Amino acid sequence: MNQNHQKFICVIGAVNVDIIAASYVRLIHQDSNPGTVKITYGGVGRNIAENLSRLGQKVELITVLGDDYHANEISGQCDDLGISLQHSLKIENENSSMYICINDEKGEMQMAVSVMEIYDQMTPEFFASRLEIINQAEAVVMDLNLSASAVKYLCTHVTAPIFVDPVSTRKALKIKPCLKHVYAIKPNRMEAELILGRKIKTDEDVLSAAKRFLELGVKRVFISLAEQGVCYADQNESGFVRVNKTKIVNTTGCGDAFMGGMVAGYVQNKGVKECAEMGQRASRICLKSEDAVSPEMNMKEIVGDVL
Repeated sequence: MNQNHQKFICVIGAVNVDIIAASYVRLIHQDSNPGTVKITYGGVGRNIAENLSRLGQKVELITVLGDDYHANEISGQCDDLGISLQHSLKIENENSSMYICINDEKGEMQMAVSVMEIYDQMTPEFFASRLEIINQAEAVVMDLNLSASAVKYLCTHVTAPIFVDPVSTRKALKIKPCLKHVYAIKPNRMEAELILGRKIKTDEDVLSAAKRFLELGVKRVFISLAEQGVCYADQNESGFVRVNKTKIVNTTGCGDAFMGGMVAGYVQNKGVKECAEMGQRASRICLKSEDAVSPEMNMKEIVGDVL
């Protein structure tokens, strides 16, 4: 894949072996629950990359893999999807990253465990050797599975617009010192509370939090409010995109779908509100799928009218 002669989006982050268990009935803790177990390949970075690819974007995914069976399968899958791994790292005698989650009978995640130490190999020196290709991207999407030092290096050296997915409350604080270098951020309510050090309960609180992100240097803010939709803001406008209720099959990957739809909107020069709407439509498609990335994801659906 020769990015020198075509536009592309660079995604930097995690690729995981996802083991997703789903209970048939209400979960009973500290007991065996009947259900299903499915092994798929995910990770925030990989999921965002796949969503973008299904939305017609050229994608360069920079990540790190082990040399196990799963790494070979992930590489083959990315090749089939048209996602380039040319600048990723492969570590000998290491297992690829793994994520295990347990969903309840409603499809909502109740508990998860991740084994992701392999991403410590993505050091500032690693990214320095790939900085030229990263800076050729139209947009750089970064998840915070990276180390704090890697996050700081990328934020202070990448010249392309940076879009940040905080991933979790445990990892969100890594971006706090670097917010002035971030073009767009997509925290959920709890992540935003942690980054800003304030409680966010009412709609007024959410809008105030979005404004604070802007004051700290972020150009666009998208605060996810789960079933209440998303708050969007830039220097010109702010508001909420609400959604109609829909049947939930699986919530895993919906945030990644939002990021894919929102970034796809950005590279098409859409405004902040329309990017939020595209992200919400992408998330809605994911909600209806058993997979972390819906095979039904497509550009026609996310630029439609139904929310």
